[in-house]
This record gives sequence, structure tokens and C-alpha cells, in this order.
Amino acid sequence: MDLSHWVSLGNERVRGKFLDELVRRGEAAAAKRETELLLKACWSRDHYFGNVMNQAARAAVLNKDYPLAELCVQRSLLTLMRTPNVYFVESAAYFTVPHDMRIYRARGLLAAGKIDEAVAAARECLTVTPGHVGLVSGMVPELDKRGRKKEADELYGTATAAYRKVLADYPDGPSARNALAALGANCRRDLDAALAYAEAA
Repeated sequence: MDLSHWVSLGNERVRGKFLDELVRRGEAAAAKRETELLLKACWSRDHYFGNVMNQAARAAVLNKDYPLAELCVQRSLLTLMRTPNVYFVESAAYFTVPHDMRIYRARGLLAAGKIDEAVAAARECLTVTPGHVGLVSGMVPELDKRGRKKEADELYGTATAAYRKVLADYPDGPSARNALAALGANCRRDLDAALAYAEAA
């Protein structure tokens, strides 16, 4: 493992693939070290650097370093904007990738103890994506730990209301049930209902 860390040195393509494998395997400490080296030794020589920065963002999330994740996404977008003929393969990424920065900002503010700012940032995110499972699942338990149950309930209620509306419009939709099950389990709320949603999904 130690030798593999150094063998490709500043080759961002190889290092990026190595980092991706570390993240897939949940190797948080090794992924953190790899990300630190990437940010110091590699630079944007071609479009692939954007992919590497996205992988570095996922590694930062694995280590719950949300400010670093936001920075890596910014660098990924910079590569996209400054490199001719480079574009996202999936059109949805033009929305989801910038939005991820706002998600990471909210999570980072909460981790830093800036609770009011974090909740305000989360509200802004949920205005755009009211059913963001990752954001709500990550923030609600942390708000509970910090004694901010009112704000935790608010975020949870916003997300679950969005999916209940989807179910009202599409009663047979499994994805909304799956989301409600995940929200209930991750946020430790409405557990009986969450189990029922999971079984019906």
C-alpha cells in the first residue's frame, strides 16, 4: 500500500483511478492521504483532471471533510469551464454538481459548529431539492446531537413531505417509498412507517 502511494507520483490519471478504488473500498485514511498528494502534486493539464477532482471530492466526503469536498468540486467545474470541448456526459450534472457544492457547504458549516448558518444553507438547498436524502440524513442526526431538535424536525419534515406528495401523485412509485424508508431509518424517526415503506418499495 505504501509503495503504491508513491509509484505514480504526479500522474493525475493514475492517481485518480487509485483514489477511486480507495473510496470504493472505504479506505478513508488512505484516500485522505492520496487526496492531499493530488492537490499538491497534480494540476490541470487536460480535461481528465476534472474527473480526478470529483473523485477527490468523494474521498473528502468519506472523511467528512466537507469544505475540502466543496473545494474539489469547484476545481472540477473550473476545469470544465476553461477546457474547450469538455462537457458533462450526463446533462443532469450541470445541475447536480454545482448543487453538491451547496450541500457540502451546509454540511461543513454544521461540522464547524455554525448551526444557524448551516440550517440556513440547508433550507436554501431544500428549496431547490426538497427531498435531498443525503443532506437531510446527514444533518438531522447531527442537529439532534447538538440539541437542535426543532431544526432537525423541520429539515426532516421538508424532505418527507416532498416524497409523500410524490406518492400522492404516483401511488405505485417505489423510489419515493425507498426514499421515505431511508429518511426514517437514517434520521431515527417514524421507524414503523419507514419499515412499511421499505417492505412496499
